[in-house]
Amino acid sequence: IIFDIDPGPAVVVREVDITGLPDDLEASARRLVLTREGTVFEDERLAATVASLDSLLLYWGYARARVEYEVRWTDETGVGVDYSVAAGKVNYFRNAAVEGAPGDLVSLTKKASDIRRGRRYSTKAMRDAEDNLRRLDIYRKISLEVTDADEDSIDVNMSVAVRKTRTVKLTLRYWNDEGLRVGASWRHRNLLGAGRGFYATAVASNLLQRAEIMLWWPALVAPRSREAISAIFERENEEAYVQVAYGVDLSSTYYFSIENNIQASLIVADVGVTYKTADSADADVPQGLMTVLSARANQNNTDHPFNPRRGFSSWTRINWAPDRLSENSFIKWEASASAYIGNLEPAVFALRLGLGAGKPTGRTSRIIAGERFYSGGANSMRGFGRRRLGPKDSAGAPIGGEAKVEASLEVRSPIFWRLWGTAFIDAGQVWAEASTVDLGRIEVAVGPGLWLMTPVGPLRFDVGYRLTMFDEAEPRVVYHFAVGTAF
Repeated sequence: IIFDIDPGPAVVVREVDITGLPDDLEASARRLVLTREGTVFEDERLAATVASLDSLLLYWGYARARVEYEVRWTDETGVGVDYSVAAGKVNYFRNAAVEGAPGDLVSLTKKASDIRRGRRYSTKAMRDAEDNLRRLDIYRKISLEVTDADEDSIDVNMSVAVRKTRTVKLTLRYWNDEGLRVGASWRHRNLLGAGRGFYATAVASNLLQRAEIMLWWPALVAPRSREAISAIFERENEEAYVQVAYGVDLSSTYYFSIENNIQASLIVADVGVTYKTADSADADVPQGLMTVLSARANQNNTDHPFNPRRGFSSWTRINWAPDRLSENSFIKWEASASAYIGNLEPAVFALRLGLGAGKPTGRTSRIIAGERFYSGGANSMRGFGRRRLGPKDSAGAPIGGEAKVEASLEVRSPIFWRLWGTAFIDAGQVWAEASTVDLGRIEVAVGPGLWLMTPVGPLRFDVGYRLTMFDEAEPRVVYHFAVGTAF
C-alpha cells in the first residue's frame, strides 16, 4: 500500500473578528488572540485563545461568560475566524458560609478570606482567599466552592478542617561556626480563641542564649495582617563582648502572599554590654535603654525552600534608634538578594549580593556592638571563619563595622546518588566606618564544596581558599561544615 499525499498550500487566517466584548476589556482581549491575520491556521491556537479569553473574563468578574468561535472559508486557501463573547453581567460576592470550623473561628475565617458582600468576584479573589486561610496556620484542609445566587451574585462556601492546634518541637544541631545548639519550642495556634495563638521558645549554644514568648492576633488590622507582641531575653557571648538584652517587641506583618510580606516593629529593650578588651573606643559606647523602629520587606519566588534551582529572593531591613528614645542612637540599613538560574540543567548557578550601611546619630559616636555588621563564616564570606572578616580589637577579636559588602557566585551540580559538588567565589569586606569604605581592599576567596542531600536540605562541607591577603593575621585556607545551602 502506497500513500501519495499532496498537502497543498497552507490555510492562512485572512480575517479575525471579536464581538460581544465589554468595552473595558477590548484592548486586553485582542492581545490574547493567537489566530492573527496572516498566520497559518491551527486548531490549537483556537483552543488556546478561547481558554485565554475565558480566563480574562473570569478574572474581571464575568463568572457566567461564554466564548464561542466559528471558522468560515474566505477563499480556497484562507479562512476567517469569528469569536463571539457572551460576557453577561459582572458578578459580586453575596454570602459566605463556613463549614467545619469551630464557632470561635467562623468570624475570623470570613474576615481573613476577604470575601466581602459587594466585592467584585474574580478568580484572583478566590485564590487570594485560599492563600489567606492557609496563612492562618490553623487549617489542614481548605476548599472553596462557588454557587450562583442570582444573575449578578455569587455565594461562596468555605469548607475547612482544623489541624492540631499544639506543636512541640525539639532541635539539636551542630556546625563549626557555632558549635552545638539545642532548642525547644511550644506553639498553640488557638490558645485564646478566634485564632489568637501563643508561642514560647528557647535556644542555647556557647555563643547565643535566647528565650521568647509571643502572643499573636491574625487579621486584627487587615485580612492579610498578623499583629504580635513578644517578650524577649537574649544573651550574646562573642569573642569581643557579652551583650545582654531584654525587652518587648510589638510588630505588625502584612502578607501579600505566604512568601512575600512587609513588617513594621517597635522594640523597647534594656541593653547592657561587657567588653572583653581594654580598647577605649568601645569602653565609652553608651548602653541602656534602646528604642528601635524597624521595617523589613521579604520577597521570594524560588521553586524550592531548601535547594532552589530557579527564581529570586530578597529581603531588606532598616532599623532606627532615635536619639531622644535611646541611649545608643543610630540608623542602619541592610539588604540581600539571591538569584538561581537552572537553565543549564542539571547545573544550577546561584548568585548573591549583600550590602549594609549604618551610622551613629545624635550624641552617639559609635554603634553598640550587637548592632554592627560582621562577616565571615559558612553562610557568609567562606574565606574567613565566623565574623573574622573586618575590624578587630587589640586582642584580635572581631568588633564589627558600619559598612559591609558581600557577593557570591556558586555553581551546583549533582555527581551521583545524593552527592552534589559545588564551586564558589566569595568576596566581601567590613569597614569600621562608612566613610572609610575602600572597594580596593575587598577580600576574595574560591573553593570547592561537597553536599549530601537530605530531606531537610544538604549537609555541606566547603573549603575556602583566599586569593587576597589584606588581613595577614587570618589563615589562607578555612574549612566549613553546615546544614543547608550557603544562600
